[in-house]
Amino acid sequence: MNLWSQFLSYQDIHRPTQKMKYYFPVYERYFRDFIYKPVTILEIGCWKGGSMLLWKNYFGPQATIIGVDINPACKAYEEDQIHIRIGAQQDPQFLQSLLDEFGVPDIILDDGSHFQNHVIATFEYLYPRMNKNGIYMVEDMHAAYWQEFEGGYQLPTTFIEKAKKLVDELNADHTRGALPPSPFTRSTMGIHFYGSMVVFERCAPRLDFSMVMPAKAALLEDFVANLIQLDDQGNTSGIADMVRFETSPVFLLEAIEVLLAQTRTRPAYVIAAMLHNVGVERWLISFSLAVGSVLFQLHNKREQYVQQLTRLSSEASLQRRNELSQKYVIPVIAPLLEAAIATEDVGRVTQWFAVLKSCSPDLLAVPGPLPTVGVEAKIPFLADARSLLQRLRREA
Repeated sequence: MNLWSQFLSYQDIHRPTQKMKYYFPVYERYFRDFIYKPVTILEIGCWKGGSMLLWKNYFGPQATIIGVDINPACKAYEEDQIHIRIGAQQDPQFLQSLLDEFGVPDIILDDGSHFQNHVIATFEYLYPRMNKNGIYMVEDMHAAYWQEFEGGYQLPTTFIEKAKKLVDELNADHTRGALPPSPFTRSTMGIHFYGSMVVFERCAPRLDFSMVMPAKAALLEDFVANLIQLDDQGNTSGIADMVRFETSPVFLLEAIEVLLAQTRTRPAYVIAAMLHNVGVERWLISFSLAVGSVLFQLHNKREQYVQQLTRLSSEASLQRRNELSQKYVIPVIAPLLEAAIATEDVGRVTQWFAVLKSCSPDLLAVPGPLPTVGVEAKIPFLADARSLLQRLRREA
């Protein structure tokens, strides 16, 4: 039976409970992982004790429920699993006594006085001291807009305004120094706003991004190293199997860049083919496909890949094309073209010229001297290759 059904079927005129009906989907969302486990729930505000029984029935026999109220009469609601303590929710000494007696709570529900200074004082003391994977829930936030509870629209002293500011604190790592990270930043996974309710999800201390990035770089380095080892073995199927388990297009695109910079065309092609199959279209992917279609003699694919690369190149600025040529094209094509010239393989030379032209459409657009785009200086035998092509064609 879910919590809503239990609430509807609950009948006790001596210990009623009063909850807004749209709270229940929120309860279910955050509490379901604690059911039938050793869990400590601290609810501030007992009223007539009905909610204590609701939590006891919902969480099961291993749950410890602690109710807090300033009304001494609430002590009568104690029973097996339910403990009632009398004290002021804003009193840090009283709150510490609860922690000393019961340990850190997994779930805290503030349904107490609703006075804004009380809600803030309770949160500031208990939130840093609760379970690192706990849930802190503040109910009846409509009181933050009502004057009788020290509230008011956009009044800076209300808990709802404090919660709004904590959104910035949660994202302090992204503010480029405008807001320094705090213990709250490091210990909070999320803040969720619902109608008249705010929920905080705690988490184990999380690293900042400057500490995470080296770990990502190491992961990429290991991935590329494994691909290169398989490439040295000529194990194309092994490369494909390894790539298949990686699902992040950004990570795989970064791997292509590293591989091309090291002139590792085979694994770069395998990654590019996988990304192309799932609809990712980038200049480097198209370049890898065009090179791979020649290396793997994929005659039925080569024209398609070259045309796609030509289209993407024409959309890029001349400066961008030059940057890509200097960084990736020249290191990859130079040794391949040199080998084709050495063997006088007119077919391969022609194909590499086609790839070169697709990378920079204006490269071979006019007869005579090649346009100056930085390529001729980096590949001194390029003019010889063109002369070889002309000679072989005349002899043919």
